[in-house]
Amino acid sequence: MRQHPRKNELIWCNQAHFWGAAAMIEWARVDSRNEDEEELKEAAQNCPELLESMCFGDGEPLPEELTLNLFHLVKGLEQDVNLNTGDILLLDNLQFAHGRHAFSGNREINVIIADWTEH
Repeated sequence: MRQHPRKNELIWCNQAHFWGAAAMIEWARVDSRNEDEEELKEAAQNCPELLESMCFGDGEPLPEELTLNLFHLVKGLEQDVNLNTGDILLLDNLQFAHGRHAFSGNREINVIIADWTEH
């Protein structure tokens, strides 16, 4: 939990749905990145210490089932936003997960990360 700097309320803010090895494999599968999926499976089998991992505050790893449940929970909340040339999307990075789908072709995205909190 983190205190939102503007709203002064506690919010759940983390990336547990993404960093666990099981979630990374599932994300590759869902995106049809077959080569990535196979490489991640092989790494998880042969050298899991090289993959990102998630753990509770006491250091215990998140069970694979929980990691996958969180992945699918967040995946189920996705809302696509179609952007056209010149469009700008602003979002509160503490409240909203963000990402992009796998794609092919040319695309240029400019990203600015700003901290607009008052210090």
